[in-house]
Amino acid sequence: MNNHRRIEETIAQFRQKLRPGQIELSQWQGGKMAVSAVPGSGKSFSLAVAGAILVCQEKLNPNRYLLIVTYTRSAAASIKDKMRTILTEEFKMPPVGFMVQTIHALASSIVNRYPFLSGLNLETSNLVDVSSNHPLILETVENWMSLHSPAFDALLRGENEKSFNYEESEVLRRESVLRTEVLPKFTHTVISTLKSSGWNIDNLDNLANLDNSGIYPLGTVASELYQEYQKLIHKYQVIDYDDLIIGALNVLNNEDARQTLQQEIAGVFEDEAQDSTPLQGDLISILAQDKDCSEPNLVRVGDPNQAINSTYTASDPFYFHQFCEDCRQKNRLFLMEQAGRSNENIINYANETLAWMAEKVEANLIEKQEIKIVGENDSQPDSNPLAEGKGVEFYEPETFEQVLDLMSERIIHLFDKKEQEINTNCAILVRANKQGSFIFQELQKRLSAYDIPLKLIGDRISYSDIVKDILGVLQFIAFPHSSKFVYNILKILAQQEIISNQDFDQLSIYPEKFLYPTPLDDALTPEQEKARKFCLKFLQASIELSSYQLIPFICSVLNYDQLALATAQKLCDRIQKENQGKMSLKAMIETLTNINNTERFEGVETENEDIYTKKGQITIMTMHKSKGLEWDYVFLPFYDKENIFSEKKINGSLKFLGKCDLNDIIRTQLRQEIHQQRLGKKIEPLSLHQAHEKAIQEKQAEELRLLYVAITRAKKLLWMSKSKDNFQNWRYS
Repeated sequence: MNNHRRIEETIAQFRQKLRPGQIELSQWQGGKMAVSAVPGSGKSFSLAVAGAILVCQEKLNPNRYLLIVTYTRSAAASIKDKMRTILTEEFKMPPVGFMVQTIHALASSIVNRYPFLSGLNLETSNLVDVSSNHPLILETVENWMSLHSPAFDALLRGENEKSFNYEESEVLRRESVLRTEVLPKFTHTVISTLKSSGWNIDNLDNLANLDNSGIYPLGTVASELYQEYQKLIHKYQVIDYDDLIIGALNVLNNEDARQTLQQEIAGVFEDEAQDSTPLQGDLISILAQDKDCSEPNLVRVGDPNQAINSTYTASDPFYFHQFCEDCRQKNRLFLMEQAGRSNENIINYANETLAWMAEKVEANLIEKQEIKIVGENDSQPDSNPLAEGKGVEFYEPETFEQVLDLMSERIIHLFDKKEQEINTNCAILVRANKQGSFIFQELQKRLSAYDIPLKLIGDRISYSDIVKDILGVLQFIAFPHSSKFVYNILKILAQQEIISNQDFDQLSIYPEKFLYPTPLDDALTPEQEKARKFCLKFLQASIELSSYQLIPFICSVLNYDQLALATAQKLCDRIQKENQGKMSLKAMIETLTNINNTERFEGVETENEDIYTKKGQITIMTMHKSKGLEWDYVFLPFYDKENIFSEKKINGSLKFLGKCDLNDIIRTQLRQEIHQQRLGKKIEPLSLHQAHEKAIQEKQAEELRLLYVAITRAKKLLWMSKSKDNFQNWRYS
């Protein structure tokens, strides 16, 4: 049998095992295709199979290859591993002819290849991962406030501007709230939304019409903050992740470079397309373009109902919706509706819940779809497993103590048999990290007599957070009378769930009165006293410990996990190396400030998802973190669908701005402008009220989609509960 015939027979055998939607993907030979895939339908497996078939049929090689783009390194590693296995073991072919990259790794490779055309030099510029509490954002806010812009004065006066009398203590309080709570988030949203959409300083005049949308000149605020940020980017010679995409697009503006890259790429597959941004979509569309054809060779696979990041990141499912609609009109939209992950009872419940969700929010915010069980002759392994018990269980006891008791009893029963401990796994999914910590502590007590390992996974800790946390504590130790540094350390302690969230602006305005109150001062509350004691604990440590012992002490107080501790140790080694072993407080602060401001610190990490889904383990993590994973048993102890629609409470310190969240409003208004511009429509700005109402709808829809993601992680058992006392509800209020 010749090689060509053997490959064709292997392809035919593979296609016999595929389901609807998977088959069409494996038959792709060019042009645009959209695949909308329900949870558990095997997207990554389907992409790997389709990719391997294309590599074999088209005889792709390192000089002309298939490009697969994902948005996380773990997803890239998973698809790459699947393709290698299929090519080598099934097709008996070498694992070449394809490349799997994250979108930013792709952009970086293009920029490094054509640095002059990109306008970037990654060797001399540091790449920074900018968040709302990044020093670049905070300095942007500080610089803008110092300009005494009329727009800032409008924010300071607040909603009831006529009654504001500029009393000194109230001015200081409002300035602190704007500086620390409002403007950093607002600034980050403005910059990420505009830059990820391709807007630059030349486009900012378009924002002027937002000034007429309400009592605040939000267009002017956004424009001025954006310009201040760009000044700092150039001042410090740093680039952010949107700059990487922009640099890659600059390269593609050159015809020779564009054609060279396009000739190398036979086609582009995109995974999790609902999570892309406008410029990311532009980048892969241009790379997928064939110079002899007007239509890109592009396959985008995703699920609009699993878009769970769009209200706090720049990802926007609107563009995948548009791509799907365009493909639908050309009969190039295919549905991957059959899912083998869950048992039939869980699938039925997920479908009922999704239908209920679609009735609760505006059209297009929840996609109407139905998960179907696989066919009787399905050959993919472990499809639609048998249910554990009824498959779906719901409890509503009087108190949350009873919820914990019921959950503990169910877990003990599930893990009672030794073979089940080895062959099954379990997750408890929560909405917020604080809920996870609480559950972890309570279950440790209740399961202490049983050999059932609990694993708590936190969302917050990232490498940039570790640098900022340690720097924040050291700055407080060096300058304990600084209001700014007192506020920062209180926020760090609260984020690490060591103290509760309080009015930190009030505590930090007069640091001496907070840290060393006199008998004449107002007595501190128990929670305030706890915060004060932790601050004093750090100050005492700076006296008793040598400088090189401070960072390990800080990490122990902040309750870092093993990966975070390993990263902190790597950071210590870096500081020692750069300061030739001299670990003075000043040297540590200077080194950490430089790292924090000018680079993305690479810590110790793992791309192995087994730590989350280990057999015999109960994993406690947030619903956001669970996306893309699956467990035999899933527990949702704070399940309350109706609570999602409760009105969001406005922090008391923010009430002078009104009931609207300015961060949500500016995101909604900017996206409206960007969507209309990209569709070639006349731009009609949303009023403050319209943007507020739309933002509420979008946030509620995203919370519903998050719940849908959590439900569809379960394979054999979905266990849900809520207590009638409404203890720690959905939003952990």
